[in-house]
Amino acid sequence: MTRKICTNCSRRIRSNAGNRKAGYGGGVPPLRSHVIIYFAEKEASQNAALAFFEYFEKRRWRNKHGNKLKNWKTAAWEWAFQFKGQ
Repeated sequence: MTRKICTNCSRRIRSNAGNRKAGYGGGVPPLRSHVIIYFAEKEASQNAALAFFEYFEKRRWRNKHGNKLKNWKTAAWEWAFQFKGQ
């Protein structure tokens, strides 16, 4: 994280733009491996993770209304909840 000083005031501004690492956020589309890891963390099977990934990959990462997903983890959590323990 870098800190910049505002020129109009003496306040410091935090900037995370240069430090974002792939997979830690909800950016769309995610990598297949990140989806598998996320499902494992939620105690859902790898098959559920792959089914989720393939489903949304075919839909071009759009929800049932046709809107692009803003955060894949929200949809993944709902999907994993359905398949937990299977």
